[in-house]
Amino acid sequence: MSKVDAIATLKEKHPSGSHIVFDDGAWAFFKKPTRQVMGLAMTQARTNPLAMVDVIVKNCLVESSDGLDLKSDEGLGYLMGLAEKVDEIIGTKKAEVKN
Repeated sequence: MSKVDAIATLKEKHPSGSHIVFDDGAWAFFKKPTRQVMGLAMTQARTNPLAMVDVIVKNCLVESSDGLDLKSDEGLGYLMGLAEKVDEIIGTKKAEVKN
């Protein structure tokens, strides 16, 4: 199965999921986190922001390209790139306070 076919199949199975592509061509597909996963991730973020991303990876990563390592120190560059996209994976809505 080609990458395009694999991503299309993943999008069908997880319509609110996110396809992340890194600058070297590696990719990962994440399902949208549940409230339970977000609660755990937010708890971790208070003391260690990188641990928040680890929680998302551990619970929401569906599939990734061969060789993509998001779970060890060797994959720290990928993890940091992913940290910049967590809001998009979660589907964060921007809010504004109006008085």
